[in-house]
Amino acid sequence: MPTTLTFITESIAQFTVGVFQEFDLEASGGTPPYIFQIVQGNLPNGLTLNNSGKISGTPTSSGLSTPFFKLTDSAGDHLTQAMEVRVEEAEVDPTSSTLTFITESIPMFTVGVFQEFDLEASGGTTPYLFEITQGSLPSGLTFDSSGKISGTADSPGTSTAYFKVTDSAGDNLTQAMEISVTESTESADGGAAKANRAN
Repeated sequence: MPTTLTFITESIAQFTVGVFQEFDLEASGGTPPYIFQIVQGNLPNGLTLNNSGKISGTPTSSGLSTPFFKLTDSAGDHLTQAMEVRVEEAEVDPTSSTLTFITESIPMFTVGVFQEFDLEASGGTTPYLFEITQGSLPSGLTFDSSGKISGTADSPGTSTAYFKVTDSAGDNLTQAMEISVTESTESADGGAAKANRAN
């Protein structure tokens, strides 16, 4: 004689925003196999329930919901039970996840000399995308999305550019930095020599 149909599962493990997880509802008694379904309420966004009782998915937001789960065995007997499904925000370690610039200043460039310099960032979710949102680089220099400043500056001077770093999660940070270009020593010496020859 079959035993009374019942839920073994009394509570559902907690889910975490942005993390794929699975949890199986379990039952006993009655006449297996069983079919599970939700007859009232809903799972949190990002989670689904299949007929075998598996809750799975990646929750998109925190919160608490209380759906009614219906268990039906192959003989047609059924049982309904409400259970809480809770989703919490992922724990964040501010020392490792806060997006920040490692680069605090940019070395000086020299007129007529090809040079390269890489901006660096840390935290957030790699990879990063760099761009200039305001201002510009000195003439002759270019900037790419990996954060590389490169080129051959063609005139001395100082400019200020606003560099924006965006991580793959969409978090972003903007920082202004100066880029200075100086005359090369060789150019200055050559100019002095020409002046002396002229005299």
